[in-house]
Parts: sequence; C-alpha cells; structure tokens
Amino acid sequence: MTMNKILITILLAVSSFSLKAQDFMDGFHTFIDLYAGFPSGSFSGEYSDDSGYYAKNIKPTFSFGMNITEGYQVLPNLFAGIGFGAYAPVIYHKDGYNGPDYQYAYTEHNINSIYFPFYADVRWTLKPEATITPYADIKIGYQAGIDFEDSELLWEGTKNYEKAHINGVYFVPSIGVRFGRAAGFNLGIAYNTSMRAKIIETYSNGQEPKTIEKKNFGVFMLTIGADF
Repeated sequence: MTMNKILITILLAVSSFSLKAQDFMDGFHTFIDLYAGFPSGSFSGEYSDDSGYYAKNIKPTFSFGMNITEGYQVLPNLFAGIGFGAYAPVIYHKDGYNGPDYQYAYTEHNINSIYFPFYADVRWTLKPEATITPYADIKIGYQAGIDFEDSELLWEGTKNYEKAHINGVYFVPSIGVRFGRAAGFNLGIAYNTSMRAKIIETYSNGQEPKTIEKKNFGVFMLTIGADF
C-alpha cells in the first residue's frame, strides 16, 4: 500500500510538472503587436519658392503600426523568430504665403509614407511558468517604404518640396510584462531607433530632383499584443 502511494505521488508530481511546462507553449509561437508612440526631433530647414510660398516646422508628431512575428520557443525562456510589419508617421508642418499684398499661414497633419520592416526577433521571458512575468525583446532587420503621390509639403511655384522615407536598418528594443501562460497578453514600451526620412526639392522646369535634408527620428512607443 505504501509503495502504491509513492508511485501515485510520483505520477502526480510528473503530471503536474508536465502541465506547468506546457503552460508556456512549446514549439511555434505567433506574436501580434500593435504600437503607437511619439517621435523626437524635426527637420531644421524652412523651405520656400521664388513666389513667396513656404513650408517650415516639419516634423513627425505621432507614429502607429503593427508587427506579426512567427518563431520557435528554443528554450523555456528564449524565443527566436522572424516577422514583418507596417507603420506610418503623422507629419506636421506649417505652410503659407508671404507676399507683398497679403500673407496667410496654416498647419497640416498628413500621412505621406508607410514603412515596412522585415526583421529577426529574439525574446527572453524571465519566468515562463508564471502568470505575470517580465520580458525583454530585440527586433533587428531592414525596412523599406512607399510614399504617397500627395506627399508634397509645398507645391505652388518653381521650387517644390516633399517629404520621403529612407530605406535602412530597423532596430527596436523593448521591455514589458506578459500576462497569461499558454496564451498571453503583452504590454510594454519600445524604442524605434531608425525612422529615417528626407526632404526632396523638385523643379517645375524638369530639372533632376535633389535631396536637401536627411533626418533620423527615434520613436518611443507603447506596445500591446497577444501571443499564442
């Protein structure tokens, strides 16, 4: 009888350990993350044409997007995967006219570019067996983008100006808290180190356009998401 109790105890212990190990899913994982944040910095120039029209104070004021990551739970604490996403900055600028007879000025908020990152992802979860646990995450890769046809900031005279994206490195470290076991809810903060953009000058007489200013904007972001 005593031996039976010992065997039952061992079986229950093994079963309990196995269930706990399965709480945080082995094998493949999918992460879906939404994020939004506030970029820092602005373009330094004030741009005008020969007839008195101008654009100035050009800067991104808000950025939002989504990432989808697929990968494998290499170790109980370590996830590795690849993913892709899309995000768009909202661009603020002031434009107007400063002529001899009258002047006017107004502000605009536009989305004129979308960035598409493709990345490798590594995430370390401190205590995967816990219902609430901290995590640290790093995404690194490459991002390309598209610019909309109406991305111009000033399009009134002989010299015209537009804001455009710049392809390049994508690097986003983040920290946060995961809630749940087999499937989880994630809440964190992240920093996009490389949202690059430029100002292009074009001409109505057919001259080749040229880049006159480049800028890298860092973006502090709040992230929310789920994994399963």
